[in-house]
Amino acid sequence: KPLIRGFTGDTGVIHQGESVTLRWEARGKNFIIDPGNVVLGPYTATYSFTPDKDTVYTLRAIGEDPNATPASKTFAVRVASKDACIAEIETFRAKNPDVYIGDKVILRWSTRYARSVRLDSDRGVAPGELRSQSGSIGVSVVEPTVFTLTATDSIGKVVTKAVTVTPRARPAPPDPLTTPPPADAKPPTTDNNAIQPVPNDTGGTANSGQR
Repeated sequence: KPLIRGFTGDTGVIHQGESVTLRWEARGKNFIIDPGNVVLGPYTATYSFTPDKDTVYTLRAIGEDPNATPASKTFAVRVASKDACIAEIETFRAKNPDVYIGDKVILRWSTRYARSVRLDSDRGVAPGELRSQSGSIGVSVVEPTVFTLTATDSIGKVVTKAVTVTPRARPAPPDPLTTPPPADAKPPTTDNNAIQPVPNDTGGTANSGQR
């Protein structure tokens, strides 16, 4: 029985004139890709196309039984103008924007269809080239800083997004000498059973416990 476990491509968006490579994991006597009616053998698992417009590709897996219904899956490819940037910045934000001076702000980003991604700042504290299209990084800030994420596509077109972080001064620690007692603090107690001094006949004091 024919089976297609997965059908995808190396990218879902290309520029005019670029190619997309389709890949699949499937079982069948042979495979057919449309449009084009491309017939491929059972051991083929990739094929490249250079579409000139948006295209939905359909992979069909044909079984040994000619009367059996083929398995099929689709994959869509969008074709953009060479003047357009196909890289996308899905998110770029500071996880903890309310930081103190000298603390690290955690910056998170997520991009798609980018050949390269870099993080810069107007204070020179950003790392520059990033290793992945999505992730997070901590950067220390000591003054208002504008961080800019730049995603570059396959032909050098760029898209950017900026985040401003303004750290605030850390509050001074409280003075222990002037710190008021806790609201639930209890006043000291007096031991009524303690021996109290009493006056004697000479004007001094005597211990009330003596006879």
